[in-house]
Amino acid sequence: PAQTARLALLPFSAGPGESALAERLFRDSASGFARIKGDGKTRFIFIPPNKIVQDRVDTTERARTVLGATHVLRVVLDRRSGAAIKVRAYLTEASSGVNVMEWDADYKPEEIRYAPAALAGMVRGTLHLPSTGAQAVNAAARRDYREGLWDVRSERGLNKALGHFEKAVAADPDSPLTYAALAEAQWFKYHASNDKIWLDRATESVRQAKRRDPDLAEIHRVSGLLNTNSGWYDQAVAEYLRAIELDPANGDAFRYLGNAYLSDNQLDKAEPAFLKA
Repeated sequence: PAQTARLALLPFSAGPGESALAERLFRDSASGFARIKGDGKTRFIFIPPNKIVQDRVDTTERARTVLGATHVLRVVLDRRSGAAIKVRAYLTEASSGVNVMEWDADYKPEEIRYAPAALAGMVRGTLHLPSTGAQAVNAAARRDYREGLWDVRSERGLNKALGHFEKAVAADPDSPLTYAALAEAQWFKYHASNDKIWLDRATESVRQAKRRDPDLAEIHRVSGLLNTNSGWYDQAVAEYLRAIELDPANGDAFRYLGNAYLSDNQLDKAEPAFLKA
């Protein structure tokens, strides 16, 4: 591959009384990062956590000089008011010391288990690494999820789709896919009704999906729709391009990409995207 990424995950930082939680999330996150693979463009190496502890690596500079890390992930836990836990993550390019991505999310104590998968997704997306495997919804949510996907493409079926996806979210609240599908249906409802409440609901559903795993094609596509609606075309294009990397045979991603280029008056780029769609 043309490039190599060597990732060092530093022990999580946390306030007094949170050391056990920080250590558990560090171990769970390390297990997730160990499953990430490279591809033809990028060779990915995850530095084993025992090397981090053994060599007392606690800074970006030591990770670079002692372990040859090209990227370092630092995570800070902060207990918020009302018992919520804020997770802040900084992915740093070791040679320059520049943060190439900063990410944060709030979790209830019973939801903090989502954080390791979300951190892995953030790193995969930033470094343009392949997915670690197909996501799935659980058996209880599967029927409503599939029927919602069928109904959402028809304006007459949109309300039915919303009902199906709401049931799917209730049956499988752990899945980022159910929230992403609900967000897309809410977006289409906003587009059809021009009622801002549906835009707000779509935005919240995307936030919930990203707290579980921000690097799924379905989430990037609906995030791009929200960015295009806000006039943030560069961000929308980036979302669609990542969706295409993850799911290159999906026509919607190319169609949405073409719409973003069209809205930004980049006709020379819009036409190839539409033709690809």
